[in-house]
Amino acid sequence: MARSHAEGAERIYALHRRWLGEVLSGTDSLFTPGKAVWTADNLTELELGFIERPDLTAEKRYLEKLKDQLSDLSPEAIQLMAEIHLIHFLMIWHGAISAATKRSQVETILSWMPEPVAIPEEVAAALAPGMANPGQYALTRRDVQIAWLIRFSQRVVDAGDAQELVADPWALRSATEAVDSPEGSTDFSRLAVQHLAHPETFERMVVEGHRTLVLRRFASLAPAGIEDPDRRLLAIREVLTPQYGTDFEYYDPRLAPLWRKDEKKWSAFVAWCERFHAMPTFDEAERTYKLEAIERMAAGKRAWQEQREGWPDAVAKGFRNANNNLTLWRSHGEFAKWVLANPDDGAAALEQVWSAAPVSDRLDAFADALPDDLVSTLGERLNIGSYLVMADDPHRYPPVKVSLFRSCWRITGWPLDAAGESPGSFYERVLVFCDELILASESWAFPLRDRLDAQSVAWAFLNTGARPPSFTEGEWDDLLAFRASKGVAPEVDDEEEEPVEPGTTTPPEPGAWTDELTRRRLRYASVLPGWLDDDEAQARFTARVAARAGAQALAVAAVDALTSSNDLQAFGLALGDGAFPQQTRQGSHRTFVAHVAKHAGADPAVAAAMAEAYRAPANDEEARSKIEALSEAIAGVPGIAGGYVSMVPAATSVFWSLQDAAWAPLWASTEDQLRQLGWHNPPATPGDRYLTYLDALRNLEPATPDQPLDVLRWWNERGYAPLDPSAIERAQQNRQLARRFHEAGGEYPDQESLSAAEVNARSSVGDLRWFGQAWSDEVADALDDDVAVVVPQLRYRSNLPYRMDAFVGWRVPAVASSPSLRLWVTPDRVVAGLHPGKSGSGWFADAGARVLPVVPDGMGFFTLDASEGEVALRPTADPAGEWLVGRELTPGELGSSEIGSAVVDVAARLRPVLEALDSSATQEVDPTPIAGITGDFDHLDAAASDLLVDRAHLDEIRQLLEDKGQVILYGPPGTGKTYLAKRLARALAEDDRERYAIVQFHPATTYEDFVEGLRPKLTDAKQVTYDIEHGPLMRMAGRAATSEADHVLVIDEINRANLPKVLGELLFLLEYREEAVHTLYRPEEAFKLPSNLKFIGTMNTADRSIALIDAAMRRRFHFIPFFPDQGMMEGLLDRWLDRHQRPLEIATFVASVNAELRAELGDHLLLGPSFFMKSDLSEPALEKIWRYNVYPFLEEQFWGRDELLAAWQWPEVRRRHYEPARRRPDQEDDTSDG
Repeated sequence: MARSHAEGAERIYALHRRWLGEVLSGTDSLFTPGKAVWTADNLTELELGFIERPDLTAEKRYLEKLKDQLSDLSPEAIQLMAEIHLIHFLMIWHGAISAATKRSQVETILSWMPEPVAIPEEVAAALAPGMANPGQYALTRRDVQIAWLIRFSQRVVDAGDAQELVADPWALRSATEAVDSPEGSTDFSRLAVQHLAHPETFERMVVEGHRTLVLRRFASLAPAGIEDPDRRLLAIREVLTPQYGTDFEYYDPRLAPLWRKDEKKWSAFVAWCERFHAMPTFDEAERTYKLEAIERMAAGKRAWQEQREGWPDAVAKGFRNANNNLTLWRSHGEFAKWVLANPDDGAAALEQVWSAAPVSDRLDAFADALPDDLVSTLGERLNIGSYLVMADDPHRYPPVKVSLFRSCWRITGWPLDAAGESPGSFYERVLVFCDELILASESWAFPLRDRLDAQSVAWAFLNTGARPPSFTEGEWDDLLAFRASKGVAPEVDDEEEEPVEPGTTTPPEPGAWTDELTRRRLRYASVLPGWLDDDEAQARFTARVAARAGAQALAVAAVDALTSSNDLQAFGLALGDGAFPQQTRQGSHRTFVAHVAKHAGADPAVAAAMAEAYRAPANDEEARSKIEALSEAIAGVPGIAGGYVSMVPAATSVFWSLQDAAWAPLWASTEDQLRQLGWHNPPATPGDRYLTYLDALRNLEPATPDQPLDVLRWWNERGYAPLDPSAIERAQQNRQLARRFHEAGGEYPDQESLSAAEVNARSSVGDLRWFGQAWSDEVADALDDDVAVVVPQLRYRSNLPYRMDAFVGWRVPAVASSPSLRLWVTPDRVVAGLHPGKSGSGWFADAGARVLPVVPDGMGFFTLDASEGEVALRPTADPAGEWLVGRELTPGELGSSEIGSAVVDVAARLRPVLEALDSSATQEVDPTPIAGITGDFDHLDAAASDLLVDRAHLDEIRQLLEDKGQVILYGPPGTGKTYLAKRLARALAEDDRERYAIVQFHPATTYEDFVEGLRPKLTDAKQVTYDIEHGPLMRMAGRAATSEADHVLVIDEINRANLPKVLGELLFLLEYREEAVHTLYRPEEAFKLPSNLKFIGTMNTADRSIALIDAAMRRRFHFIPFFPDQGMMEGLLDRWLDRHQRPLEIATFVASVNAELRAELGDHLLLGPSFFMKSDLSEPALEKIWRYNVYPFLEEQFWGRDELLAAWQWPEVRRRHYEPARRRPDQEDDTSDG
C-alpha cells in the first residue's frame, strides 16, 4: 500500500480521519472540541464571504485579501476558515511550506477573531512533516483549494454520510469527484483527501499528471480489462511490490526516472544517441580505449587480491595510463598518492569496493572508508569508485562522471538526484538511466550492447566538440540547440550545407543581438547546474533555508515585543537567541542594532521606526517606505554616522527574509558581484538601492527568491561553470559598437551604445575573473609555479572604446617576463594558451624562437592583431608580433563545466614552453600596434584582489589623485593604511619599480632629507666638498618629468614631520602644478612638480589629529578615512580570515571589542584588523597578540585610569568577548554580508 511511514505521518492520518469522520458531522471542531463549528450555516457564510466575493487585487498578498474578505463574518466563521486552512496544510510537505509557517498563518487567521482561540498542541503537531509537494499551482492558487474544501465540507455536512466515506474508499472518491470547482484545478485537494483517508487504496500522488505518467509507463503491468485508473494503479503496485517492497512509492529514485522523464526530450535524446552510435568510428573513439584502460586497473586489482609486493604501485598505475581520461586527474592523483603512502588503509578501502556486495553498497562503503579530506565530493568519490568497480566488469559497471549524467538528465527531463545523495544511490540512478537507454535502442539498426555503450554514447552526445562528417551544418546546429536544452530533435535527409571557416562565428545582423535580460538569465541558468551538483553547496543552502524557517515565529515575536515595549536594548539582546540564524545574531546586522540602541535607546520615536521597519512589508512600495523612514529616523541621532545609516537596507532585509522568504536579504558581497557584472547599479536612495538589488535577483527567474544569493556566492567562490553562453556575442557586439565609436570621431554615438558596451565589457571581464580565481590552484599545480590572477581593464584607454575581447590570465611572477596562461575570448574564437609576457625590445620574436621547438602536438601560435582598432587572435604557423601559444577551445568545451579541466590540461602541456621562456628581462618593452589595446592586464583589479577590497574603492582613490594629485589615508593604527598605500602605488605604477617608492617621515625629517640638500663628499685629495644631492622627491620628479605614465611616492606617517618645514616651497607646487618655483638649493633653475607625480600619505589618528595639521596643508590633500567598520575596511578581517582559512570567530571577537571601545575612545582609536592578520590565531597566539601589541596601545589611551585598564587585561577580554565569539555555530553562513 502507499501509506507513508515517515516520522509523524500517523499523526496526520489520524487527524484527517477524525476530521472526516467526526468533525464533519457538523457538531464538532478541531480547535475547540465539542463546539459546533463545522455547521452548514458557518460553511454558507464562508461561501458567500469568500467564494462569492473574490479579491483579484494583484499587488495584495493572500492573507491581506483574506482578512478583508472575512472582516464582516462571524467569529465562528473565522475559526472555521482557520481550521479549513489547517486541513489544507496537512498534506503539504514541510519543504514546500514549513510547519512554523503553517502554524503562523493559521494563528494569523485566528487573530482576527474578537477572542482568538488557540490551536491544541496535538493538532499543531500534525502540521509536520506533510506528505507531498503540492506543485506550484496549488501553492500559488490557495484560494482555489480552500474554495473546494468549503464546497466538499458542505456536501458531507448536508448529506450526513461522513461515516460511510471513512469506511468506503470508493464512496469517498465518488463524493470528491462530485464537487465542482469552477475557479480552477483542485486535483491536489481532491487527491489529498482521498489518500489521507484511505492510504491503502489511493496513491500518495497529488498531481494528476504524475498519475497519468505512471499509468502510461507501466501500462503493460496492469491486466487487460481494468479501465478505472485507481484500480489499475493498485494492480501495477501488486506487480511491482516483489521487486520494490510493500510500501514503495513511485517517487523512489529507482522508479521515478522511468515515468517522470520528458518523453519528447527523451525521444529526441535517443534519436541523437542513435546517430552517434552509428558512426563508423564510435568504437575507436568511445569504447575500445576504455576497455584497454581498465585492463591496467584489472591488473592492479589482481595484484591487490594476491597481495603481491608493490600492489599499491600497480593500483596507482591503473589510473596513470595514456588511455585513462575517465577519471579526474587531480582526484585520482590524490587517491593514488594516499594508497601509496597508506597501504593498509588503502587495502581496507579497496576491500570495500571490490567485495561481493551489491554495487551501491560497495560504493558507499568505499566512500566511508576514505579520509574526510581525500577526494571529498560526491563527484570525486563516485568517479574514482566507479572506475574501480569497472575493473570487475566494464560491460556491466560503466565509469561515471557526475556532471555528464546530471547534464543528460537535465536535457532529457530526467529527474535529478537529491541533495546529499550517496555515491551508491547515485550510481543506481546511472544504471537505471543506462538500462532505459539500452531498452530504447532495441529498435536501432545497431542496438546498444551494454552499459558501457550507453555511457559512451551519452558522453559522445554531450561532449563532441567538432561537427562530425556525417552531420550537416543544420543538424549540428540542431544538436547544439538541443544540448542547450532547447529540445530540437534530429531531422533526416537534410541537404549538406556549405561549411564555414573553422573557429569563426558569424555575428547576428545589427539590431538582432540577444537582449541583456535574456543574457543574464542564460548566464544564471548555465551556472545553476554546477551549484546543484555541489553537495556541500546544497547542504549549506538547505541549512540556511531551514534556519530561516525555524526562526520565522521568533522574528515575528521579536518585532511584536519591540512594538509594545520600544526597548531597543532588549531587542538587540533578543537577536542573540541561538534560534536565530547566525547572520542575524552576529556580524554587521547585530552591530547595527547595538549601535542604534546605544545612541538612540531612549528615543521612543526611533524605537517605533525600528519596529515598523523590521516588520516584513506587504509589497515593494511598502518596503521602500520602511527603509526610507528608518534611514531618516536614525540619520539625525547624534553619534550615528552615515556608515550606519547606509546599513539600513541590509539590516532590515535580513530580518524581513526571516519572516517572509519572498524578501531576499541584501548581502554586500552579492550586491558587489551584481555590480561588477553590470547587472545592478545601486541608486543613491536606500529604498531604491534595495529594490533595484531585489529586481536584479528576481530578473534571473530563480526557483526561490533568495536562491541566487547562494548560487552567486558559490560562483564567486568556485567558478565551476561553463563559459558565459553570451560571451562571444558580447565580444561581437562590442566590436560593432567600437566601429561606431571610431566612425563618430572617438565617442559612442548615443547613451544606449555606451551603456551596452560598458555592460558587455564589465560582464565578460567580471565573469572571467571568478573563473580565474576558482581555478588558480589547479593552474599553479599544472604549471608547477605560483600564479597571480589578472584581468584586463574594461576600456583600452579613456580615449578608446570598451573592450571587444576579454581574458583572464594566471601570471607567473617568478619568470622575469611575467608570462601568463590565458583564457582569451575574442569575437571570433576562444583560445587557451600561454602569453610570453614582456621583457626587452624584440622579446616576442626572441621568445617565439625559444619556444618553437617545444610546442606540444595539437597546439599552435595565435597572433594578436590589433590593427584598425579591432582585436583578434589569428592562427599562424610561426610566432609573429605579440602572440599566444595554445589551442582553440571547441563549442562543446565552452558549453561544458569541464572547461576548467580543459584549461588545466592546456597549462600542464605548456609547462615546457614556460620553462623555455624563463630568462632575465630588460626594462624596455615591445612597441604595440595601438597603445593600450594589446594584452595588458588591469593592475588595479589585481591590487583589489590582493587587498581584499572592492575595486570601486581603489577607483575612487585614483580619481581623487587625479583631482588634486595627493591624498592622505588616515585612521587608527593597524587598519592597513601603509600596506594599501604601497600596493596601490605599485598598481598605479603598473608594477614598474622605477615609478613608485616609499619614504617614512619622523620628527627629525628635514627638507634636505626629502627634497634635496648639500651632502659632504671626500675628494681624492682628501678635501671635503659639498654637492647637491637629490632626495626621494626630486629623484621621483625627475623620472616623472621624462614620462607620461603615473609615478607615485608614498609618504608613511606624514603627520609626524613638520610639514611646512619639510616641504618648503613645494607646498605651493602641490596646489599649483603648472607653476614653476626656484628651489632653496638651485635658485637659478625653475622647477615644476610634474602632474603625473602622485603622493599618497598615511597618518595614524592616534598620533595626531587632522585638526592639528596646518589648514593650508589640509586644503592641498584629499583625506580618506580608514576605520575598521567603515568603507573599504568594513568586513576586511572577515574576508582575510576566509581567504586564509583562519577561524572566522576572530572577526566577531574584534568587532565585539571595538563596539565596547567606541564608547570610551571614539572611532579614531579602535583596533585595526592588521593586529589579527596572522598565520597563527590559536588562543595562545591570540593572547600574545593582545598582551604585547594591543594592550600596550590601550595602556597609552587609558593612562591613569587603572580601574578601567584592568578590564582590558586578557582574562577579562577573553571572558567578555572571545568566549562568546567562539560559540558561533560552524554550520551556518558567514556573517560578513549580514
